[in-house]
Amino acid sequence: MLSINQSFNNPKSGTSIIKYFSDEYILFERGNSKIKFPFNYLDKIYLLYKGTKLTTSELHREYPSIFDSKKGGHSCNATFLFMMYEYLGLTKNGIEGDGVAHHPYYIELQNKDL
Repeated sequence: MLSINQSFNNPKSGTSIIKYFSDEYILFERGNSKIKFPFNYLDKIYLLYKGTKLTTSELHREYPSIFDSKKGGHSCNATFLFMMYEYLGLTKNGIEGDGVAHHPYYIELQNKDL
């Protein structure tokens, strides 16, 4: 279960800390930024991609308003989503990749019923 001030280690460095959550979104702090992640995307993306490999590049391309800082979203939402899936035990091997253009972060989602 998620809790306020719960901390998650970001893939390269630093932490993301949950500051607030509701039925609509999770507000987390990463560095000096406070970022909202829409809760409904946690289920929506898992149901679409379970049993497959999912990259941060795919999230930026398919859902730019959530995951692409250049198109109204926030790039940190992608790794935050991956950390949530890892925390919930929905990944096979955790977060992999280098977090760069030709070697983005990725996860392999398990095929579980929610």
